[in-house]
Order: sequence, then structure tokens, then C-alpha cells
Amino acid sequence: MRGRLDVEIVRLVEEQARLQAEVDAQRQRLGDTLYRIYVEGGQAGARRFLGGDDPNQLARDAYYLEQIARQRARAIDEARVSLSNLQTVLAEVEAKRAELLALETERKGQQKELAAQRAQQRAVLNAAAEKLRVQRREMKSLQRDEARMEKLIQGLDRIARNNPPPAKPRGPAVNKPAPSGASQSAPGERVTGIAGDVAAPDDGGDGAFAAQRGRLRWPVRGELLGRFGAQRTEGGTWRGVMIRAAGGSDVRAVAGGRVAFADWLRGFGNLIIVDHGEGYMSIYGNNESLYKSPGQPVRQGESIASVGATGGAEESGLYFEIRYRGQPQDPVKWMTGR
Repeated sequence: MRGRLDVEIVRLVEEQARLQAEVDAQRQRLGDTLYRIYVEGGQAGARRFLGGDDPNQLARDAYYLEQIARQRARAIDEARVSLSNLQTVLAEVEAKRAELLALETERKGQQKELAAQRAQQRAVLNAAAEKLRVQRREMKSLQRDEARMEKLIQGLDRIARNNPPPAKPRGPAVNKPAPSGASQSAPGERVTGIAGDVAAPDDGGDGAFAAQRGRLRWPVRGELLGRFGAQRTEGGTWRGVMIRAAGGSDVRAVAGGRVAFADWLRGFGNLIIVDHGEGYMSIYGNNESLYKSPGQPVRQGESIASVGATGGAEESGLYFEIRYRGQPQDPVKWMTGR
């Protein structure tokens, strides 16, 4: 569009120059005619008359010169009108070109803004893609951690079937350091409840584990994050609960039994597992320190560890599970105050 207007402007400017030249030429011719009229009608006319020229011819010559002058004056007027119209059209075309130039400038500004928006969108998409890649890596890491846990639980379950826990606790406490590892915490999970009632030594719950369903007390006091069986923020599903609690708080055994495992496990940090017999186990992860060693008996409410943030956890808390023959159980259904 702008190119066609530029061509039209060039044509109109050329036409303007042509008309201006025509006006100038007509003016020159009119000047010559007026000069002849002046000459023929002045002393030269008198000399021709006194010299014997035909008066009628003199009158005809004067008339013809007058008509030519009028015709050229009309031509000049017409050329002036054409020139004025041409200038009007030229002004309109220039205005249109200026408008198009403004539109083109606006379009370029919009293109820059659109390019900036696209760049911002690409940045957001790249950030989202990177976040997705990180989540996928975390999910794979979580799956590997859970696979290690499953393998451990299955092995412990097989051993426990042939080795029932002793009736009385024995042996000194063991304090182990807290190395780092993969996270089992859930800082992005919403609070789903409160672990209020904590197990105590005088609960009298050292009987059969299955008989205590719905009457067990929590291993530590704090906020419950996530919900058993629900999708986890970092992927996978909850096989237990995360209890947000103050670091260093005592972790108490929810029931009597024997320590089946007490060591560091990738993804779960300092981990302790208590075998309660008849296929039941309770699992306590992300501890700061472990107070018991494998094979030691524990009583309900006894301190077996302290709350920490090991295993890569972003905040202090206790990861807690209950298993029956290796299968995860909903801990909330086993606790009081449901």
C-alpha cells in the first residue's frame, strides 16, 4: 500500500511540474500577444494607417490578437485550476502516506511488543519444561527410594516371620549421626490433620498390635501433611504420613516390639523400623538421631529416635508408616482422635 502511494506521489509531482511549465508557457505567449496588441494598436498602427494599409485589415488583425489573448488567458486559468486540484490531491496523498507511516510505526511497535511477549512466553515455557524435568528426576529418585524401602520391608518381613519379638526390652541406647540423603519431606503439601496424642510408657499397649487398631497414639506431636493414598506433590502416592514437628523432639514407639532396622536409608534418612509381630511393622524416617539398634526390644511410648530433617528433607518432621505383611496401612485409622 505504501509503495503504491509513493508511485502515485511521484506521478502527481511530475504532472504538477508539467502543468506549471504549461502555465509558464501560456504566460509567455500571452505576454507576447499583449505586446503585439500594444505595438499594433500604438504608433506602429498609426504608421500602418498613414502608410495606406487597409483599415479593415487593421481592424481584423486587432480583433484576432484580442481573441488569441483571451484564449490564452482562459488556458492559463484552466491550467491554474488543474494545478490547484493537483495540489489538493497531492496534499491528500501526502496525508495518506503520513497516516500509513504512522500505522507502520505503530505496527513495528506492536511487533516489538509481540516479540517481547513471545520471548516472555518462551521463558515461561522453558522454566516450566525445566521444572517438569526436575520433577521427573525427583519422581524417578522417589521411585528408586520407595523400591529400596519395599525391598527392605519384604526382607524384614520374611525375617520377622521366623523371629518373633522378645517380651522385654534390653540393651543400651545408640546415637547415630545424621547424614544427608533424598527428601521424604513434603513442604508443598497441605495440612490434613493434627497428631496430638503422643504414645506414653503407661498406655499399657504392649499386647497384640492388631487389637490396638484405632487406639494407638502418635509417635510425635505435630501437623499431618498429605493424606494416605493421595497423590504427592513430587509424584507418587502417600504410603504413610509426614508429621511436621520441632527438631530434636522425641520419637516414641507407637506399640511394643523389636527393632528390625536402624540405619540410614537413601530417601528416608535415619530410619528405624519396629517389628510388632504377626506381620505388623511401624516405620519412622527422617530422624536426627537413632536411640536403638537392630534386635533391641522396645515398649510402647519408649523414645526410639529424635525428630530431624535427614534424607534431604527441607524441614524437620517425622515420616511415619504402618505396614502389615509389607503392605502400607493408613496410619490415621490406627490412631486415636480420628
